[in-house]
Amino acid sequence: MEMRNAGKGDFDFILFGRTEIAREEGFRIPSIAKEKKRVRGAIAGKRVRVAVGNGKAVGFIWFVEGKETPFGLDYGDFGLKYLWVDYVFVEKGWRGKGVGKALYADLAAIARKRGASRLMGDVFTVNWKSIAFHEKLGFEPLLRIYWKKVRK
Repeated sequence: MEMRNAGKGDFDFILFGRTEIAREEGFRIPSIAKEKKRVRGAIAGKRVRVAVGNGKAVGFIWFVEGKETPFGLDYGDFGLKYLWVDYVFVEKGWRGKGVGKALYADLAAIARKRGASRLMGDVFTVNWKSIAFHEKLGFEPLLRIYWKKVRK
């Protein structure tokens, strides 16, 4: 399996993956126009790695580099440089075949080259398959964010 930076030709595949991720997590992308802009920016910024199998894109991992406290919490410098995984997507026919594991191994190599000591990301609790996958790779929970609906 080949790993490479996403290019303009991967745009439709990445946008499709984003919509599938949102659907699986029970969310809707509020603005497709804004999401298209985000996808283009991530591709241009070399923040999306693509797994290629049989000559076509079969998965991707979208990440950012940081050292500020993640999760949108304003605690300042986290004290650790990390790569934050925004999204991971593998086509249904390729799931369970090592694509996700290969994407994370590729990202870990990038992290080492950049001097980052952690890979981090979030997984919605409804996505139990993703939780099990990340735990299998050795990821550990760091924080829980709770929410509660309030009546109007």
